[in-house]
Amino acid sequence: DSKKKDEKEADNLGRKIEKEINEFYTEHIKKEYKRDSHLVLQFEKNYIRFLMPKTRSGEKGAKKRYAGLVKNDGVEKIETVGIEAVRTDWTEAAQIFQRELLDRIFHKKEIAPFIKKFIKELEDCKYDEQLLYRKQLRKGLEGYSVNPPHLKAAKKLENFDGNVIEYYMTTDGPEPKQALKHKLDYDHYIYKQIKPIAEMVLIFFNLNFDDIIKGSKQTKLFSY
Repeated sequence: DSKKKDEKEADNLGRKIEKEINEFYTEHIKKEYKRDSHLVLQFEKNYIRFLMPKTRSGEKGAKKRYAGLVKNDGVEKIETVGIEAVRTDWTEAAQIFQRELLDRIFHKKEIAPFIKKFIKELEDCKYDEQLLYRKQLRKGLEGYSVNPPHLKAAKKLENFDGNVIEYYMTTDGPEPKQALKHKLDYDHYIYKQIKPIAEMVLIFFNLNFDDIIKGSKQTKLFSY
């Protein structure tokens, strides 16, 4: 944290540090090695807000895993590096959840009510279209020594002639989009997609994911 009162001051500090470091190494290399320094550091951006999730096994921030809020020409943008929901094996719903969660954190809004609301909407089928998995079958149907979910889904089709399978996780396991027969397994999506994303940040607020959703899950359980 630069402790500066506004973005302009923080930007000026960044450029000042850039100048001082470059001047130091230019003089140091020239003096010690009688050579010209070709090392040039450049101030790239100023994060208005920055979050580095802790590692699963310790208190330190995870390397190359962070999220930050930047502003360019007055337009805010959330940037993520190494955070789960940007990976291709995470659903669009998980990405929507993560973007909104980070936005609320960076703008200092309540997050527990949002998480409860998102889970309820997910269970009420609002995000069904965004719960679709898309995976590539690089080895065809017969080239695997294991039987991962996307392969199981592809094998449930009478004729699968592509290399990308779209499928849902249902109460009867993975099922292809074209031959969906069972209800979606919302608990799978809640605990395998939403919970890992939430837990990365809840630790900073001394909150527990299971405690947050416990009330809404119990209410649903006893609603006849």
